[in-house]
Amino acid sequence: MNLLGRRLLVFVIAVSVPLGACHSGSPSGLSNMTVIEIVVGQSIASVQLGTARQALAKQAQITGDFGELAGVHFSVAEGKVDDVWIEDLRKTSAGVRVSGRVLAPDVPLEQLKAALGPCTEVTGVKGGLFYNCVAGISIGCDAEGTGQLVQLRLRPR
Repeated sequence: MNLLGRRLLVFVIAVSVPLGACHSGSPSGLSNMTVIEIVVGQSIASVQLGTARQALAKQAQITGDFGELAGVHFSVAEGKVDDVWIEDLRKTSAGVRVSGRVLAPDVPLEQLKAALGPCTEVTGVKGGLFYNCVAGISIGCDAEGTGQLVQLRLRPR
């Protein structure tokens, strides 16, 4: 096999690794273009807390006080974005970067809590469990706590 063939083979192997194969804290296999950046207390991807409703990107789909832009969900109160979240980390095709640490879509719930924690369970939430974490992110999950569904929010619950 010539040099060009070897490079092509290496490229095909490199881009064929599924994102779910990446582990918490390991950016290997994820490029900056595919990682959803979370800036604690400020934004998820291009959706920023405090952005005026009319200043949101024209691609944003808004119904009432809730919207979505490129897979990132948000709510609007008093004309401004007041919360931003990823509805289900498990259904994203990209990893998430929080404070420089890349977390894969399939990161186990306990690893996620350790990476963002310590985390404190929020009581009185119906239909699921929520944890407020010292990293400044809240984690929501299924009521059984299995981590089959994992929501990441900028605001504490």
